[in-house]
Amino acid sequence: MQIFSMQSNRKKDELSYCYRVKHKNGQYIWREDNAKFNYDSNKNHVNTYVICRDITARKQSEKEILENEEKFRILFERNTSIILILDPKTGQILDANASALEFYGYNKNEIQEMNISEISVLSKKKKY
Repeated sequence: MQIFSMQSNRKKDELSYCYRVKHKNGQYIWREDNAKFNYDSNKNHVNTYVICRDITARKQSEKEILENEEKFRILFERNTSIILILDPKTGQILDANASALEFYGYNKNEIQEMNISEISVLSKKKKY
C-alpha cells in the first residue's frame, strides 16, 4: 500500500486520517480511518477503537460537485445574458453577473442590497 495524499484531524482522545492509496490492482482508493483512544481514571491507555472506511465514492461525488460548481460559476460570470439570482421568498438579489451589473448600472455590493422590486417593472405577482 502506497500513501499518496493524507489529511489528518487530531483531538485529545480521537484521531482521524483521510488518505489516498494505490490498491494492488492499480486503482486508487480513498480511505478514512477514525481512532478513539480510551483511558482509565489514572489516564492510562486502556484500548483503542478504529473504524476504517472506503470513501472513494464520497470523494468522487465531492469532486463532481466542485467541477459542476466551477462550470456554473463560469457560465454565470461569462454569460452575456443578464442573470440575477434571487431569494424566491423575498425577491432579495443575492448575486448578479457582469452583464446585469452593466445593464442596471450598479456595482455588485449595491445590487446585492436591493430587492428585485426596485429594478423591475413587472407586477409583484409575476416577479417571483
